[in-house]
Amino acid sequence: MAHHRTLCTWVVASITLMLLISVNLAPAQITDGLFGVRVGQGNSMTRPASRSFFLSVPLYRFTEESYALLVDPCASISDARGTMEFIVGLDPRLQLCFPTLSPWLLVEAGVGVNMSSFTEIGGRQLGKSFLFSPTASLGFRTNSLLTVFYTFKHFSNASLFHHNDGVNYQYIIFSVNLGRF
Repeated sequence: MAHHRTLCTWVVASITLMLLISVNLAPAQITDGLFGVRVGQGNSMTRPASRSFFLSVPLYRFTEESYALLVDPCASISDARGTMEFIVGLDPRLQLCFPTLSPWLLVEAGVGVNMSSFTEIGGRQLGKSFLFSPTASLGFRTNSLLTVFYTFKHFSNASLFHHNDGVNYQYIIFSVNLGRF
């Protein structure tokens, strides 16, 4: 029971922190931006596989109709070793859309910085808790509110530390736009 209480406290604190970071990262001069919520589930691509649940609060800044800059405070909760472990990070990305070719197709790419509660997953040594996360996503916009993404994310320490096996995750993520700022 104490483990569930700790997990609930961590989830509430993470959501609150992500919202505060999102508000503080939004420059005052942005007039055409969106914010939303992304939730999803994924699996590590190594054996033994581990499940991971994903939550983020993305902020978009549209600079043109065809691309947007995205800042995405995010958290992942994993059951890597039969216990709940987490990764919290900030993922700046570039989002490309193709309005003349296909208005429903989106591509995102970027590299984030993260802190994790673990340094080993599935026998793979990550070295330290400080991790980078190159990310690539392919999204399908169903309407103006909902987009579904397939996301590939690699976690590693970029050889800053002795051990750097890295681990790859793939996610299906649902993104809902909540409003403009």
